Amino acid sequence: MTPVILVHNARSTRNSKGLEALKEVAAADTSVTQLFFDERTDLDEIAAVVQAAVPSLLIVNGGDGTVQGVLTRLLGRFRPATLPHLAVLPRGMANMTAGDCGLRSRNPAALRELLERVAHGRIEETTTHRRVLKVEGVVGREEAVYGMFAGFAGIMDAIRLTTGKVHKTGLKGEWSHLVTLISLLFGLAIGRKPHGALDGEPMRVTIEGKTRQRRELLWLATTLDHLVLRSRPFWNDADSDLRFTSIAYPPPRLIRHAAGILYGWPARPSEAQGFFSQGTDRLSLNYTGTFTIDGEFFEAAMHQPLTLSAPDELAFVRF
Repeated sequence: MTPVILVHNARSTRNSKGLEALKEVAAADTSVTQLFFDERTDLDEIAAVVQAAVPSLLIVNGGDGTVQGVLTRLLGRFRPATLPHLAVLPRGMANMTAGDCGLRSRNPAALRELLERVAHGRIEETTTHRRVLKVEGVVGREEAVYGMFAGFAGIMDAIRLTTGKVHKTGLKGEWSHLVTLISLLFGLAIGRKPHGALDGEPMRVTIEGKTRQRRELLWLATTLDHLVLRSRPFWNDADSDLRFTSIAYPPPRLIRHAAGILYGWPARPSEAQGFFSQGTDRLSLNYTGTFTIDGEFFEAAMHQPLTLSAPDELAFVRF
């Protein structure tokens, strides 16, 4: 049994610098096997190694997209008999998963401390559990896709704005999310939204035989406890592990309700005001177009409903 496997995404944004220092820390620990996701090795090959090795801890050095790819292989075709603990080093362009249930630092010192905790049997002291989002019915995919966050309609427009304009200013991470949020809210308020964006999309959601259909400005689903900027834009979840939130198009008084949507202050907006949020175990979603799971893009078709659920739970190491 290999105690620890460390997967490096050599192409992740923040691994353009500092990767060698992380490799040195790992190389000094004989319990660690290092694998590299790059031009020569893909995630299917890495997942096969993980399945055969049955590690007690899997460390992912990368961003949200890397974690999503690993989860899809880990929980899909290469499902191991025993799921390892997962630790995420936040070294991608977007690190929302790590921000909620991963390591708080991306530096070599954090990796060193993590390995020391493993050596002394202290992993369980800082373990938190999260369900993993499972999406079935993705166009062109026979297998399910796994991740922690799915976004539709206006979420896609926000991603395009962040990657197309905000990142070019040099802003990364949480600062880029903040600037994007302010820009979109202000644009909607004064009627100067980006051309061809934030026009709303028709969506139909079915839960336990009850169907809701309307044009949505945005729609999101997640199993995380917090999203970007430590926000919690979901309510009425009844302690469900899978939560979703939608905002109707056109958005009514969005700036006025922004704090309520994101943080519940001073109160959550109501369904009558165009905002809806709920927790569930499973839902069916009809939608046409591109959507995202943890920053990776996928396609959906209205005639082929997506099924969202969260049957699997993983233990994440966080400190």
